[in-house]
Amino acid sequence: MKIFFVLPLIISLSLKTVLAQNEVLVKNIVYDVPIINEDDFNADSSMFYYDPCWWFNNLEISKRSFLQNYILNKVEKGIVPVYNEAGKLLSDDDIYNILNRREEKAFESNQPPYDRYDTTITYKFDSKNIHYLRFNESWYYDKKTFNIKKVIMSFAPVFSEHFKDTSGMYEIRKPLFWIRCNDSSAVNGDYITLPDFIKYPCFLRKSYAKEMKSNNFVTISDDSLLWQKYITSIIDSAVKGSIKAYDAWQFDDYYDYSSDSLHPLLPYELYNLTYKEYYTKKIDKPPYELDDSIITKGPSINDYAKLTFGEKWLFNKKTLEIKKFVLTVSPCFAKRERDEKTLIGLRGYFSLIFVKPFRCY
Repeated sequence: MKIFFVLPLIISLSLKTVLAQNEVLVKNIVYDVPIINEDDFNADSSMFYYDPCWWFNNLEISKRSFLQNYILNKVEKGIVPVYNEAGKLLSDDDIYNILNRREEKAFESNQPPYDRYDTTITYKFDSKNIHYLRFNESWYYDKKTFNIKKVIMSFAPVFSEHFKDTSGMYEIRKPLFWIRCNDSSAVNGDYITLPDFIKYPCFLRKSYAKEMKSNNFVTISDDSLLWQKYITSIIDSAVKGSIKAYDAWQFDDYYDYSSDSLHPLLPYELYNLTYKEYYTKKIDKPPYELDDSIITKGPSINDYAKLTFGEKWLFNKKTLEIKKFVLTVSPCFAKRERDEKTLIGLRGYFSLIFVKPFRCY
């Protein structure tokens, strides 16, 4: 009888311990993850997404093609329920109209009396036009390790098309339908690994996305104090040496062929990652010589604009659910000119690694 009472107590305490270790990072965020990078994407409109590493903003082509076709096949057959943005369950007719486009066209007969006639042409949606996955998530983090847990409420495959006018290239995106996810569902044999590693940025401030002229879609709840607390905490812990931080610029080696060369940054190296400004001024006293000066400037918490994630994804072949496991995260800050107005770019400060570095193969 003692065991009967003790086990629930142990389980209850362990659950409370797990919950106590996690804090809210972002209550709700909806954002796009590109699953196709510059190799197949339009260069004029998506330079923001370009990276020579194939795992950046990209799923390996065989897994991407499988995902695109598998989702459409299951949904088209009505095997998995899907919803519109308002949360309404879509009917078979709704799904058919989404995945099939009709056009009325006029033709002329090639035989006398050469009459004109109208006909309807139906175009089936091409799965290759799914360039993004749009996720609706909540984020939490472990107070000891700072690892992030992403709870996915739903996601949508996003149709993307590019057009050109007198002002240049522009893009139209449209979520096809929404697939709901259950975070408490067990990871069993129905799940397969989608990518072992995908790296992508996510803006925390919409203003920076606009200022960078990026086409990165994001809506985020007003949680600036929550995620600023997270960034402040990991910076403080990294400087004190209580967590290991790695150079974000050399971080591609994590998934490349040189993972053995990765070493944690020392506190003075973290300091050196702050940016330096060089300028020359004239001394206002004889002999009026020129003086070269260096200003070392560290980013303020308001300069942090995005997080770059490295993740492993699992995909459920029965329910179409996706689970994410954050392997790496890099806080990125805005670097500006001396006028404090002109944005030069966003720089990764350092990277945290939550698993042992591994090689591509």
